[in-house]
Amino acid sequence: MHLNHLRLINFKNFKDLDFRPGLGLNLIIGENGTGKTNILDAIYYCCITKSYFHYSDKNCIQYNEQFFRLESFWKDLSGDHSVVIKYQENIGRNVEWDGGQYDKASQHIGKLPVVMIVPDEVYSFVQSAEERRKFLNQTLIQLDAVYLKHLIRYNHQLAQKTAALKLIKLKGISDHQLLDSYDKSMLDAANYIFEARKKLIEYISVHIHNFSNQMSSGTQKSEIKYVSDLEKKSILENWLIDRPKDILTGRIHSGIHRDKLVCKFNDQDLKNFGSQGQIKTFIIAMRLAQISYLMNKSQKKPILLLDDLFAKLDELRVEKLLSIIQDLGIVQCFITDTHLSRAVKISSEISWHRSIFTLQNHKLSLYAQIQ
Repeated sequence: MHLNHLRLINFKNFKDLDFRPGLGLNLIIGENGTGKTNILDAIYYCCITKSYFHYSDKNCIQYNEQFFRLESFWKDLSGDHSVVIKYQENIGRNVEWDGGQYDKASQHIGKLPVVMIVPDEVYSFVQSAEERRKFLNQTLIQLDAVYLKHLIRYNHQLAQKTAALKLIKLKGISDHQLLDSYDKSMLDAANYIFEARKKLIEYISVHIHNFSNQMSSGTQKSEIKYVSDLEKKSILENWLIDRPKDILTGRIHSGIHRDKLVCKFNDQDLKNFGSQGQIKTFIIAMRLAQISYLMNKSQKKPILLLDDLFAKLDELRVEKLLSIIQDLGIVQCFITDTHLSRAVKISSEISWHRSIFTLQNHKLSLYAQIQ
């Protein structure tokens, strides 16, 4: 599957942007603040039906407008496809695939696999357990509709149970029957999510090691480990043990919403001892492993979105990364950068089909296209 045509109407800083990318590598060059990242986010939005950056739909509307519209046109072996996403204040969001409207936007997830890497991830991924869980969810929801269903159910019940605990704390009267009912309603979802995450990490851990080794020319050995409350005790046991503490504090102390990913390089903790280059190498290796997993399980080749990735990567690692992407068989990759000369140099060193676009005054222009 690859993107042939993208149109943004009233989306973030774009009034009306028309983009016709090519196969292979698409380099989008522009100064900071021109909206390069917003173009990548629009592509991600068309694949996952929401912004990569946790923005609400309302916050994606251009200032002083009441709606936004994304139109994207795709091609695969079965033919041509279209995705149209419309959002209007006080009405909501509609998602259409090939002219037919989904009952739920979640029905679209998985049709267009996508992987995105952004500069802030270098910092947020190592600092935030929530961001690491986001990586797990971003991967699995694209392959497993049952996982997505259980994740939605678990999070819904988690919010309700937390609200109940806060009310119990406020009133000072425990309602164990109510808490038992929440625990039972969350049980199947928690167990399914745990098993899916465990299998994912078992698969990608080997690939993270291999890709990190390739990216660093053998100088960085990267490891990832999944840590969950469900590994030693059943989730019901954990919740019963923690219940007095939960009631006292008004929050839930165990469950899959507290899962962790432990990341290491050369047997050292990535968070405490990793340099920017080592962290970035780890994250790229992790995303490449994610691509491998998506391809292996879905038999589809994901769209790859790399935002300002080359700012802190040396030339050798850039060369290694592009070589790995080509070897994986990625059909279409989008990269943003601020330096046209760097883009021209990168494109001259690879044999892949590549297109260079410049972004100025909210308009994209084709600078060069090489087959």
